[in-house]
Amino acid sequence: MKFIFAFLLLATLSMVVNAIPHQLLKRTTTFGQCPPVSPVQPAPPLLNVVLSPDPVVAKQTDEFTISGTLSRPVEDGDLTIVAFFDPVAKAPVGDPTTAPTDHNTPFSQKLEVNVPGQLPTPYGIGVAVGNPDTQEVIGCAFSIVGGSAESADLDYYPIPLL
Repeated sequence: MKFIFAFLLLATLSMVVNAIPHQLLKRTTTFGQCPPVSPVQPAPPLLNVVLSPDPVVAKQTDEFTISGTLSRPVEDGDLTIVAFFDPVAKAPVGDPTTAPTDHNTPFSQKLEVNVPGQLPTPYGIGVAVGNPDTQEVIGCAFSIVGGSAESADLDYYPIPLL
């Protein structure tokens, strides 16, 4: 009887110990500063972006919590935009998610985003707050998932689809 108990205890501990490293190696999506919008408009302020779940899962809905200090207060006509893109093919992936921007001060907004069904490797996620009519970006963040931001040519891609 003691042998069976010891065997079960050892097997249980073995499974727990083997599961721990997988939890410690969980990858999170890190967002960085967007490049300048143009030679005359500097890089917009960096937004904080938290994903749930993180990383995103193709063909599912993901919650984006977006916050930060914007370069000016939110005005009517401003939108929050989340877009996926292929930095290698230099093309958008799926349709962007757009929503009227919350007029909170400090800025904070949650968006439910439909993740495209086919995500290339690598893929990018761009998040921007601004006015599409005036092309003014008042906050922005981007991430390259499965590759490096240094290898991505972001000059081709207007900050995300504004």
